Amino acid sequence: MIGTMMTDSGAGVLVTATSGDGPSCCGRVLIVDDEVNMQVVLSEAFEDEGHSVSAASNGAEAIAAIAAHDFDILILDLKLPDMTGIDVFRRAREIRPGILAIMITAYSSIDTAITAMKMGAYDYITKPFNVEKLLMVAGNAIEGTILSRAGRLHGPNGAVNGTVDGAADTDAAAGASAPAPAREGWMLSWADPAAEDQEFGGVVGSSPKMKQLLDISRNIAPTNATVLIYGESGTGKELVASYIHKKSLRSRKPFIRVSCAAIPETLLESELFGHEKGAFTHAISRRLGRFELAHTGTIFLDEVGEMSPAMQAKLLRVLQEKEFERVGGAETIKVDVRVLAATNQNLKQAVVE
Repeated sequence: MIGTMMTDSGAGVLVTATSGDGPSCCGRVLIVDDEVNMQVVLSEAFEDEGHSVSAASNGAEAIAAIAAHDFDILILDLKLPDMTGIDVFRRAREIRPGILAIMITAYSSIDTAITAMKMGAYDYITKPFNVEKLLMVAGNAIEGTILSRAGRLHGPNGAVNGTVDGAADTDAAAGASAPAPAREGWMLSWADPAAEDQEFGGVVGSSPKMKQLLDISRNIAPTNATVLIYGESGTGKELVASYIHKKSLRSRKPFIRVSCAAIPETLLESELFGHEKGAFTHAISRRLGRFELAHTGTIFLDEVGEMSPAMQAKLLRVLQEKEFERVGGAETIKVDVRVLAATNQNLKQAVVE
Protein backbone atom coordinates (compact mmCIF):
# COMPACT_ATOMS: atom_id res chain seq x y z
CA MET A 1 0.00 0.00 0.00
CA ILE A 2 1.32 3.43 -0.93
CA GLY A 3 -0.14 6.72 0.20
CA THR A 4 0.80 10.36 0.57
CA MET A 5 0.50 12.51 3.69
CA MET A 6 0.54 16.26 3.07
CA THR A 7 2.33 18.67 5.39
CA ASP A 8 1.34 22.28 6.04
CA SER A 9 3.80 23.36 3.37
CA GLY A 10 2.15 21.10 0.83
CA ALA A 11 5.11 18.74 0.60
CA GLY A 12 4.37 15.06 0.46
CA VAL A 13 5.77 12.33 2.65
CA LEU A 14 5.92 8.94 0.99
CA VAL A 15 4.43 6.23 3.19
CA THR A 16 4.71 2.59 2.21
CA ALA A 17 3.47 -0.45 4.05
CA THR A 18 4.36 -4.08 3.54
CA SER A 19 2.12 -7.07 3.90
CA GLY A 20 1.79 -8.94 7.16
CA ASP A 21 4.03 -11.77 5.95
CA GLY A 22 7.25 -10.18 7.23
CA PRO A 23 9.24 -11.29 10.27
CA SER A 24 7.71 -11.05 13.73
CA CYS A 25 10.09 -8.24 14.64
CA CYS A 26 9.17 -6.01 11.68
CA GLY A 27 8.83 -2.40 12.72
CA ARG A 28 7.80 1.04 11.55
CA VAL A 29 10.75 3.03 10.23
CA LEU A 30 11.01 6.70 9.26
CA ILE A 31 13.96 7.59 7.04
CA VAL A 32 14.85 11.29 7.16
CA ASP A 33 17.33 12.30 4.48
CA ASP A 34 17.34 15.03 1.86
CA GLU A 35 19.03 12.76 -0.70
CA VAL A 36 16.35 10.94 -2.72
CA ASN A 37 18.74 8.16 -3.74
CA MET A 38 19.53 7.47 -0.10
CA GLN A 39 15.81 7.34 0.71
CA VAL A 40 15.20 4.82 -2.07
CA VAL A 41 18.13 2.57 -1.17
CA LEU A 42 17.34 2.50 2.53
CA SER A 43 13.59 2.14 1.99
CA GLU A 44 14.10 -0.89 -0.24
CA ALA A 45 16.58 -2.43 2.19
CA PHE A 46 14.25 -2.07 5.20
CA GLU A 47 11.21 -3.22 3.21
CA ASP A 48 13.11 -6.34 2.15
CA GLU A 49 13.52 -7.07 5.86
CA GLY A 50 9.76 -6.83 6.35
CA HIS A 51 9.58 -3.37 7.88
CA SER A 52 7.02 -0.67 7.08
CA VAL A 53 8.86 2.40 5.81
CA SER A 54 8.14 6.10 5.51
CA ALA A 55 10.49 8.77 4.20
CA ALA A 56 10.90 12.51 4.75
CA SER A 57 13.19 14.95 2.93
CA ASN A 58 13.50 17.61 5.63
CA GLY A 59 12.87 18.31 9.26
CA ALA A 60 9.39 19.75 8.86
CA GLU A 61 8.18 16.69 6.95
CA ALA A 62 9.77 14.42 9.54
CA ILE A 63 8.11 16.17 12.48
CA ALA A 64 4.72 16.05 10.73
CA ALA A 65 5.15 12.33 10.07
CA ILE A 66 6.18 11.65 13.67
CA ALA A 67 3.12 13.49 14.96
CA ALA A 68 0.85 11.45 12.69
CA HIS A 69 2.41 7.98 13.00
CA ASP A 70 3.86 5.93 15.87
CA PHE A 71 7.26 4.96 14.45
CA ASP A 72 9.57 2.49 16.18
CA ILE A 73 12.77 4.10 14.97
CA LEU A 74 14.12 7.07 13.00
CA ILE A 75 17.01 6.78 10.55
CA LEU A 76 18.00 10.42 10.78
CA ASP A 77 20.59 12.37 8.80
CA LEU A 78 22.20 15.02 10.97
CA LYS A 79 22.41 17.52 8.11
CA LEU A 80 19.02 18.59 6.72
CA PRO A 81 18.09 21.62 4.61
CA ASP A 82 15.78 23.33 7.12
CA MET A 83 17.09 22.23 10.54
CA THR A 84 19.61 19.89 12.11
CA GLY A 85 18.99 16.25 12.89
CA ILE A 86 19.52 17.16 16.54
CA ASP A 87 16.59 19.58 16.34
CA VAL A 88 14.39 16.92 14.72
CA PHE A 89 15.31 14.33 17.35
CA ARG A 90 14.66 16.77 20.19
CA ARG A 91 11.21 17.55 18.78
CA ALA A 92 10.55 13.85 18.12
CA ARG A 93 11.25 13.06 21.77
CA GLU A 94 8.74 15.72 22.81
CA ILE A 95 6.08 14.18 20.58
CA ARG A 96 6.98 10.51 21.14
CA PRO A 97 9.11 10.23 24.30
CA GLY A 98 10.12 6.62 23.70
CA ILE A 99 11.11 6.89 20.04
CA LEU A 100 14.55 5.61 19.04
CA ALA A 101 16.90 7.09 16.46
CA ILE A 102 19.99 6.07 14.57
CA MET A 103 21.91 9.13 13.43
CA ILE A 104 23.65 9.20 10.03
CA THR A 105 26.63 11.50 9.98
CA ALA A 106 29.78 12.41 8.09
CA TYR A 107 33.03 11.65 9.89
CA SER A 108 33.60 15.36 10.51
CA SER A 109 30.31 15.56 12.46
CA ILE A 110 30.94 12.74 14.94
CA ASP A 111 30.96 15.18 17.88
CA THR A 112 27.42 16.19 16.95
CA ALA A 113 26.40 12.54 16.75
CA ILE A 114 27.79 11.98 20.22
CA THR A 115 25.66 14.88 21.43
CA ALA A 116 22.64 13.06 20.00
CA MET A 117 23.67 9.89 21.83
CA LYS A 118 23.75 11.81 25.09
CA MET A 119 20.21 12.96 24.32
CA GLY A 120 19.15 9.32 24.00
CA ALA A 121 19.77 8.38 20.34
CA TYR A 122 20.22 4.62 19.98
CA ASP A 123 23.35 4.72 17.83
CA TYR A 124 25.09 6.59 15.04
CA ILE A 125 26.68 5.47 11.80
CA THR A 126 29.18 7.36 9.66
CA LYS A 127 29.11 7.84 5.88
CA PRO A 128 29.89 5.91 3.80
CA PHE A 129 28.32 2.98 5.63
CA ASN A 130 27.45 -0.66 5.11
CA VAL A 131 23.68 -1.05 4.71
CA GLU A 132 23.78 -4.53 6.23
CA LYS A 133 25.37 -3.12 9.37
CA LEU A 134 22.65 -0.46 9.60
CA LEU A 135 19.94 -3.11 9.17
CA MET A 136 21.49 -5.23 11.89
CA VAL A 137 21.71 -2.37 14.40
CA ALA A 138 18.24 -1.08 13.57
CA GLY A 139 16.74 -4.57 13.67
CA ASN A 140 18.07 -5.15 17.16
CA ALA A 141 16.64 -1.83 18.35
CA ILE A 142 13.26 -2.51 16.74
CA GLU A 143 13.07 -6.00 18.24
CA GLY A 144 13.72 -4.62 21.71
CA THR A 145 11.09 -1.92 21.22
CA ILE A 146 8.46 -4.42 20.09
CA LEU A 147 9.20 -6.78 22.96
CA SER A 148 8.95 -3.88 25.39
CA ARG A 149 5.66 -2.76 23.89
CA ALA A 150 4.33 -6.30 24.23
CA GLY A 151 5.13 -6.18 27.95
CA ARG A 152 7.69 -8.98 27.86
CA LEU A 153 10.43 -6.82 29.33
CA HIS A 154 8.46 -5.52 32.28
CA GLY A 155 8.95 -6.60 35.83
CA PRO A 156 6.66 -6.77 38.88
CA ASN A 157 6.04 -3.02 39.08
CA GLY A 158 6.12 -2.37 35.35
CA ALA A 159 9.80 -1.41 35.38
CA VAL A 160 11.82 -2.52 32.38
CA ASN A 161 13.93 -5.52 33.23
CA GLY A 162 16.65 -4.63 31.28
CA THR A 163 21.11 -3.04 28.41
CA VAL A 164 27.48 8.57 22.58
CA ASP A 165 29.77 7.29 22.24
CA GLY A 166 29.53 8.51 25.84
CA ALA A 167 31.03 7.75 29.21
CA ALA A 168 29.65 7.55 32.71
CA ASP A 169 32.20 8.70 35.25
CA THR A 170 31.99 6.97 38.61
CA ASP A 171 34.55 7.94 41.21
CA ALA A 172 33.34 5.48 43.80
CA ALA A 173 30.61 3.12 44.90
CA ALA A 174 30.62 0.21 47.33
CA GLY A 175 31.90 -3.34 47.01
CA ALA A 176 29.65 -6.19 45.90
CA SER A 177 30.29 -8.52 48.81
CA ALA A 178 29.72 -6.04 51.62
CA PRO A 179 29.01 -2.34 52.02
CA ALA A 180 32.14 -0.22 51.95
CA PRO A 181 32.68 3.02 53.83
CA ALA A 182 31.25 6.04 52.07
CA ARG A 183 33.91 7.98 50.15
CA GLU A 184 33.52 11.50 48.77
CA GLY A 185 29.76 11.41 49.14
CA TRP A 186 29.25 8.08 47.34
CA MET A 187 27.53 5.02 48.73
CA LEU A 188 26.38 1.93 46.83
CA SER A 189 25.26 -1.26 48.54
CA TRP A 190 23.18 -4.40 48.15
CA ALA A 191 19.70 -3.84 49.51
CA ASP A 192 17.76 -6.28 51.65
CA PRO A 193 15.52 -8.21 49.17
CA ALA A 194 12.43 -7.27 51.17
CA ALA A 195 13.17 -3.57 50.77
CA GLU A 196 14.73 -3.73 47.31
CA ASP A 197 14.07 -0.77 45.03
CA GLN A 198 12.56 -2.51 42.01
CA GLU A 199 13.38 0.34 39.65
CA PHE A 200 17.10 0.13 40.38
CA GLY A 201 17.26 -3.62 40.77
CA GLY A 202 18.78 -3.55 44.25
CA VAL A 203 21.08 -0.58 43.74
CA VAL A 204 20.47 1.92 46.52
CA GLY A 205 21.93 5.43 46.57
CA SER A 206 21.68 8.03 49.29
CA SER A 207 23.72 10.94 47.94
CA PRO A 208 23.14 13.44 45.11
CA LYS A 209 26.14 12.03 43.24
CA MET A 210 24.79 8.49 43.50
CA LYS A 211 21.41 9.61 42.22
CA GLN A 212 23.16 11.40 39.36
CA LEU A 213 25.01 8.20 38.49
CA LEU A 214 21.76 6.23 38.41
CA ASP A 215 20.12 8.91 36.27
CA ILE A 216 22.98 8.81 33.77
CA SER A 217 22.93 5.01 33.68
CA ARG A 218 19.18 4.94 33.18
CA ASN A 219 19.33 7.49 30.37
CA ILE A 220 22.06 5.78 28.37
CA ALA A 221 20.78 2.24 28.95
CA PRO A 222 18.23 2.17 26.08
CA THR A 223 20.85 3.39 23.57
CA ASN A 224 23.47 1.35 21.76
CA ALA A 225 26.28 3.55 23.09
CA THR A 226 29.65 2.23 24.14
CA VAL A 227 30.15 3.18 27.80
CA LEU A 228 33.36 3.52 29.80
CA ILE A 229 32.98 3.39 33.59
CA TYR A 230 35.74 4.87 35.74
CA GLY A 231 36.29 3.91 39.37
CA GLU A 232 38.79 2.49 41.83
CA SER A 233 39.06 -1.28 42.30
CA GLY A 234 36.19 -2.69 44.33
CA THR A 235 33.88 0.28 43.89
CA GLY A 236 31.10 -1.53 42.04
CA LYS A 237 31.84 -0.82 38.38
CA GLU A 238 30.49 -4.24 37.35
CA LEU A 239 27.29 -3.54 39.27
CA VAL A 240 26.78 -0.36 37.27
CA ALA A 241 27.45 -2.22 34.00
CA SER A 242 24.97 -4.93 34.96
CA TYR A 243 22.36 -2.29 35.77
CA ILE A 244 22.82 -0.64 32.36
CA HIS A 245 22.39 -3.99 30.62
CA LYS A 246 19.28 -4.88 32.61
CA LYS A 247 17.66 -1.57 31.71
CA SER A 248 18.52 -1.87 28.01
CA LEU A 249 16.72 -3.21 24.97
CA ARG A 250 19.21 -6.10 25.04
CA SER A 251 18.26 -7.20 28.54
CA ARG A 252 16.96 -10.60 27.43
CA LYS A 253 20.13 -11.25 25.44
CA PRO A 254 23.53 -12.42 26.76
CA PHE A 255 25.57 -10.37 29.21
CA ILE A 256 29.16 -11.64 28.95
CA ARG A 257 31.78 -10.54 31.48
CA VAL A 258 35.53 -10.53 30.77
CA SER A 259 38.23 -9.62 33.29
CA CYS A 260 41.04 -8.34 31.07
CA ALA A 261 43.43 -8.14 34.03
CA ALA A 262 42.89 -11.78 35.00
CA ILE A 263 43.69 -13.25 31.58
CA PRO A 264 47.34 -13.50 30.40
CA GLU A 265 48.11 -11.27 27.42
CA THR A 266 48.99 -14.31 25.30
CA LEU A 267 45.54 -15.79 25.83
CA LEU A 268 43.39 -12.66 25.76
CA GLU A 269 42.96 -12.55 21.97
CA SER A 270 41.76 -16.15 21.90
CA GLU A 271 39.47 -15.47 24.85
CA LEU A 272 37.85 -12.47 23.18
CA PHE A 273 37.75 -13.61 19.55
CA GLY A 274 37.99 -17.41 19.78
CA HIS A 275 40.30 -19.71 17.84
CA GLU A 276 40.24 -22.39 15.17
CA LYS A 277 41.35 -25.97 15.62
CA GLY A 278 45.15 -26.19 15.37
CA ALA A 279 45.65 -22.43 15.72
CA PHE A 280 48.24 -23.10 18.44
CA THR A 281 49.42 -25.88 20.72
CA HIS A 282 46.52 -27.53 22.58
CA ALA A 283 43.94 -25.90 20.30
CA ILE A 284 42.28 -29.26 19.70
CA SER A 285 38.94 -27.84 18.57
CA ARG A 286 37.29 -24.63 17.48
CA ARG A 287 36.40 -22.33 20.36
CA LEU A 288 34.01 -19.41 20.19
CA GLY A 289 35.23 -16.18 21.76
CA ARG A 290 33.40 -13.93 24.17
CA PHE A 291 32.35 -11.52 21.42
CA GLU A 292 30.59 -14.31 19.52
CA LEU A 293 28.93 -15.52 22.70
CA ALA A 294 27.69 -11.98 23.34
CA HIS A 295 26.12 -11.60 19.87
CA THR A 296 22.94 -9.46 20.03
CA GLY A 297 23.71 -8.80 23.70
CA THR A 298 26.30 -6.95 25.78
CA ILE A 299 29.94 -7.62 26.61
CA PHE A 300 31.53 -6.09 29.72
CA LEU A 301 35.31 -5.62 29.53
CA ASP A 302 36.53 -5.09 33.08
CA GLU A 303 39.90 -3.37 33.59
CA VAL A 304 40.17 -2.63 29.87
CA GLY A 305 43.15 -0.38 30.63
CA GLU A 306 45.28 -3.49 31.16
CA MET A 307 45.18 -4.32 27.44
CA SER A 308 48.38 -3.95 25.42
CA PRO A 309 48.43 -1.41 22.56
CA ALA A 310 48.33 -4.27 20.03
CA MET A 311 45.20 -5.73 21.61
CA GLN A 312 43.63 -2.28 21.84
CA ALA A 313 44.06 -1.92 18.07
CA LYS A 314 42.21 -5.20 17.50
CA LEU A 315 39.47 -4.14 19.89
CA LEU A 316 39.14 -0.83 18.03
CA ARG A 317 38.34 -2.70 14.84
CA VAL A 318 35.52 -4.56 16.56
CA LEU A 319 34.15 -1.30 17.97
CA GLN A 320 34.24 0.42 14.59
CA GLU A 321 33.44 -2.38 12.14
CA LYS A 322 31.70 -4.97 14.36
CA GLU A 323 33.85 -7.71 12.85
CA PHE A 324 36.94 -9.82 13.56
CA GLU A 325 38.63 -13.14 12.75
CA ARG A 326 39.20 -16.01 15.14
CA VAL A 327 42.84 -16.76 15.96
CA GLY A 328 44.13 -19.01 13.18
CA GLY A 329 41.08 -18.38 11.02
CA ALA A 330 40.43 -16.53 7.77
CA GLU A 331 36.65 -16.14 8.03
CA THR A 332 35.45 -12.69 9.05
CA ILE A 333 32.90 -12.91 11.85
CA LYS A 334 30.31 -10.11 12.11
CA VAL A 335 28.63 -9.46 15.45
CA ASP A 336 26.07 -7.10 16.93
CA VAL A 337 27.42 -6.45 20.42
CA ARG A 338 27.16 -3.51 22.77
CA VAL A 339 30.40 -2.87 24.64
CA LEU A 340 30.57 -1.70 28.24
CA ALA A 341 34.04 -1.26 29.70
CA ALA A 342 35.52 -0.33 33.04
CA THR A 343 38.91 0.74 34.33
CA ASN A 344 40.57 1.90 37.52
CA GLN A 345 43.12 3.90 35.53
CA ASN A 346 43.02 7.50 34.38
CA LEU A 347 43.15 6.71 30.67
CA LYS A 348 43.30 10.35 29.57
CA GLN A 349 46.39 10.85 31.72
CA ALA A 350 47.88 7.59 30.44
CA VAL A 351 47.51 8.81 26.85
CA VAL A 352 49.28 12.08 27.72
CA GLU A 353 52.15 10.21 29.38
